[in-house]
Amino acid sequence: MSFNEDLTEDIARFYADPLGYVMYVFPWDTDPSIQQVRLLSPYAERYNSEYGPDVWACKFLDDLGAEIRERNFDGRTTVKPIRFSTASGHGIGKSALVSWLIKFILDTRPFSKGVVTANTGEQLRTKTWAELGKWHRLSITEHLYDYAIGKGSMSLARKEYKELWRADAQTCREENSEAFQGLHAANSTPFFIFDEASGISDKIWSARAGGATDGEHMTFDFGNPVRNTGQFYENCVGNQRHRYIVRSIDSRTVQITNPDLFKEWIEDHGEDSDFVKVKVKGIFPSQSSVQFINNEDDLNAMLGCDLGCTKKIYQFYHTTPIELSFDIDTVHIKISELSEIQQILK
Repeated sequence: MSFNEDLTEDIARFYADPLGYVMYVFPWDTDPSIQQVRLLSPYAERYNSEYGPDVWACKFLDDLGAEIRERNFDGRTTVKPIRFSTASGHGIGKSALVSWLIKFILDTRPFSKGVVTANTGEQLRTKTWAELGKWHRLSITEHLYDYAIGKGSMSLARKEYKELWRADAQTCREENSEAFQGLHAANSTPFFIFDEASGISDKIWSARAGGATDGEHMTFDFGNPVRNTGQFYENCVGNQRHRYIVRSIDSRTVQITNPDLFKEWIEDHGEDSDFVKVKVKGIFPSQSSVQFINNEDDLNAMLGCDLGCTKKIYQFYHTTPIELSFDIDTVHIKISELSEIQQILK
């Protein structure tokens, strides 16, 4: 057997062990650039390693392995979809986990196909897909794939079967909804990953719902819970909660975050404020309180206006006592004031 055949056969043993896969394919013991998180018990003992994923990611990957074993997909008979939905505070390392999931599925499932998106094209290219590139280059399977990150094409494709065995990054603009339909891999794993899922429109979610109906279908959604409406909200805490394996990750429980900064936020805004709920605790804002909007695109989408309406919003701000500034990380707008803003924009 060739080296590539030996490697493929070796990695196949991690088909239902995503955490084992992550510990195997990346150089945790030799590359200082990824030695940021100490692997804690019981995982340190299991893998005899000092470094690795944070505890929340280890639990996530172990739970995914349990779901895979439960379904026991035989490559022919379609099984119940695997659906994970994870809301979190800031800085927990979810982009790294997204990268590991893409690599895990492609490396362990021949002819799998995936579509990955994020709330904005810039987020998708400079964060989600760039992070995938980092981990792909570190992996022992890098040479088996072609990785692309150009604005016109973002993909990770198996060299021998580029059209049949790949993951593609697609923008979530509503006019691109067809890209989320018809993702078929009946004898393998079709998968979707939504990053910063609160900012993705319901039209894209609807397209995804019918996008993969065969094989070992998987979906993974991640994001800060910035809105208490929309499909991400419904999947995490609303009427679709029973269909998903749901997590809420408090940033204070993660090793790589900044506890001093979080302490300042809590002192400034209050432990029970929506600001702290969204940015630290990873829970959705109060139903009657505020909407959290990450950037100008999200605000324009919510108000139904184009990018040129920002000046009008600022004019409104000068006569109405609301927090509204794109110079800060998050915009706060009271729900009751959205209708007033919309009237100004007409």
